[in-house]
Amino acid sequence: WFFGNDSGSNEQNPTFTYLYPGEYDISLVIEDEFTLLDTISYESMIQVDTLWGDLTFNTLVQSYDASLILRNLVDLEPLNSLQSEIGDVSLNDTLSALDAYYILQYMVGLIDTLPYIPDEYLSSGGNFVMDDVGAEPGMIIDVPIRIENAFNFNAFKASIVYDQSVFSLDTVVFADYLNNYLIEYNKSNLGEVKIAATGNQPSDQNGIIANVSFLVLDGFDSESAVRLESVMVNENRIIEVGAEMMVSYVLGINSNPIPDSYYLHQNYPNPFNPITKISYDLPEETSVEISIFDLMGRNINTLLNEKQSAGYRSIIWNGKNMLGKPVAGGVYIYVIEAGNFRQTKKMVLLN
Repeated sequence: WFFGNDSGSNEQNPTFTYLYPGEYDISLVIEDEFTLLDTISYESMIQVDTLWGDLTFNTLVQSYDASLILRNLVDLEPLNSLQSEIGDVSLNDTLSALDAYYILQYMVGLIDTLPYIPDEYLSSGGNFVMDDVGAEPGMIIDVPIRIENAFNFNAFKASIVYDQSVFSLDTVVFADYLNNYLIEYNKSNLGEVKIAATGNQPSDQNGIIANVSFLVLDGFDSESAVRLESVMVNENRIIEVGAEMMVSYVLGINSNPIPDSYYLHQNYPNPFNPITKISYDLPEETSVEISIFDLMGRNINTLLNEKQSAGYRSIIWNGKNMLGKPVAGGVYIYVIEAGNFRQTKKMVLLN
């Protein structure tokens, strides 16, 4: 027996399970005692149907299917033509982050069936903003990317583009505004970070979607741009340049870097295994304590307890408790107390 997909069997009554959709030709080759052959063929005898949104062909529509679409959009996961076709649940001949959004909505019962074409098209959008900064060689600059006046902001893709001869990418940290979003990004390409995300927009129309940090390289003495390019919100037309900031050379700016307010940043990377960096801002000299707790409120480790001068600071946690032993994977809470300022955030340690 030949099952039409490079598989076969010599059993008289074989059983076989098809893992992927399609039409399959079945053939039986018979050989007698004189080595004479005869073949019986059945064209398209087996037809395995597809399920809209099921990119893994496991007969289930899951969040991983939505993640595959996002990973494809940032060039992390190649998809074949059939996967692209059944992932296009909006039926517009384009695989987009909004298709991933519809899959997630279908999973939680907010959409009854896939494919999905809304009865009424909802306009969507927002203004992306990046502020100019001054810098000098050796300085770490933080680039917040904000969105203002967002509406129906449920899916987007974009690229952060910079000159790698001027900047070295340090970290990409997605802000609290995107806490409920499924996010994939790819920073493997020199001079570009591709982002694709989908989720329910927070009630706020304005917020920071990501903080990107760069090291300014030696030799920088003029100015250079960082751009948010190829921006698509939902399935709107692509905006070639969604936002732009200019980094200008300013002599001596690195000698007194003092933030305007206290702030605890999201750790990076997150999730992590076993090392992550926790950054925080101190606008004045004060006593600082940074501690790690589990979800039961037990103190796992105190990373810092000392007086520090004002500035942009960070500390590393190596995933170990106060006895120096690795802790189990899971969700942990890190807390900063600096003067009257106190803030907490969550992080995930992978096994």
